Amino acid sequence: MIEEIFSTALGRYELDLDSKKIQNYCLSIREQDEKGRIVSNAGGYQSNLLDLKDEVLKPFRILLMKAIKEYYSIYNSNKNLKLQEYWFNINGHKAYNRLHAHAGAFISGVYYVKTPENCGKIYFQRKTNLNLFSLDNVNKYNSEGYYETPKENLLLLFPSWTEHLVLGNSSKEERISISFNFVIE
Repeated sequence: MIEEIFSTALGRYELDLDSKKIQNYCLSIREQDEKGRIVSNAGGYQSNLLDLKDEVLKPFRILLMKAIKEYYSIYNSNKNLKLQEYWFNINGHKAYNRLHAHAGAFISGVYYVKTPENCGKIYFQRKTNLNLFSLDNVNKYNSEGYYETPKENLLLLFPSWTEHLVLGNSSKEERISISFNFVIE
């Protein structure tokens, strides 16, 4: 008998939102605060933390809470989750995000607002020594990592301890995304 003992779930949800309205919202905030902050971003813009009650993002929050309820159910826990924070990233040509995890949070994620072609995939890394071996086929049991191609209105949810990075934007257009963290209350 084979039993899986560790697993990492990636939640993937297609949201039906007015991404152009959210895009304009992000761009207007960047105009007001050109500096932003630097956390994992290299060459791109990361906003300061956004107002959790902002009316423009209310439709996003409603759909996010619906998705997080489904995703969190895999943990079979009665503890409450709380949206702790969110912010947006704007990555222009060649901008990327370094390898990082979201310490202190339980579930994190990203929502893609604007995604031109070749704007940089997100890469989830698994720390193993599997690269020492030469296996014939890569699968979920022996993979060193996983790439996901961003798509407008795509929401991804993942455990906050999952290390990830964003590849450089090869497009001449900006990629815009909103990232967030949930904590257990």
